[in-house]
Amino acid sequence: MKYAVDFDSTLAVYHPGDFHKYGPLILGEPIEPMVRQVKAWLRQGIEVVIFTARDPISWALISKWTEEHIGTRLMVTNVKTWDIDAFYDDKTFHVIPNTGEIVDTDLYLQYKAFWLEKGN
Repeated sequence: MKYAVDFDSTLAVYHPGDFHKYGPLILGEPIEPMVRQVKAWLRQGIEVVIFTARDPISWALISKWTEEHIGTRLMVTNVKTWDIDAFYDDKTFHVIPNTGEIVDTDLYLQYKAFWLEKGN
């Protein structure tokens, strides 16, 4: 098994505009529930990679961040490969295979509106 976990807003705290305000080399604080989940997957023998839209200039720092907060350096990529079994990301929707049917769109949009209303 291989899972891809988004970095910004999923594994590390990120607020809209942080990239433009602080640049690509500033990394957020860990989001502890997801850090614990990644550690659990690794203990179960599941390979975990970090999936990011960030420029490759920051990848080495992200890998070092994972060593500091997860205990091991994880590979960082921006390429969706055939061998990734699941993606964990704050912006994705689940689509039922071969149907085009999107799952839980309304729930996600309600959550996003609530989150933005709170100023996050």
